Amino acid sequence: MNVSDLRERFDTPQADRLGVPPASPYAMHAAALMPVPSGAALGAFSHAGPATGRRRILLVDDNDAVRETLADLLESEGFQTVQAIDAAQAMMLMRSQPGFDVLVTDLSMPGADGITLINQARQIQRFLPAILLTGYAEQVTSVAVVAGGSFPVLRKPVEGERLVEQITVLLQRTGQD
Repeated sequence: MNVSDLRERFDTPQADRLGVPPASPYAMHAAALMPVPSGAALGAFSHAGPATGRRRILLVDDNDAVRETLADLLESEGFQTVQAIDAAQAMMLMRSQPGFDVLVTDLSMPGADGITLINQARQIQRFLPAILLTGYAEQVTSVAVVAGGSFPVLRKPVEGERLVEQITVLLQRTGQD
């Protein structure tokens, strides 16, 4: 996590409530003094599956075979997966089952695409790590540039080892390992 990530993370309404201007170097410290939410709001901060303690992955792909194969792979690696067939179903799950650790989504799906989904999901869970999958070689570079590089883009068919490696890296970056 770099300095700009920290500023973005802590330039928050919490700092404002303590009377610290958001651009202030003290905003980071003010946000740290705010109490941790309890009850239903805690789900947004909880990163382990409810009863299992396993990391929860929201896996979104309109291709049943791809989605189920990736889910089996991730579950064999110790992750808990929740599957969605499109962005609309994924957003419903984000609202009804908050606290996912990583979002893994296909780029090209009916309805909203993967980039739109990542942006919408981050409206609900601001710092949600995400991985974008695409089956089109030419899209890998262009998507990374257009999206600002705020998430890894992996080419399908994705190697299981590579996907697990990327998820692990994202979890380490966010301090969830």
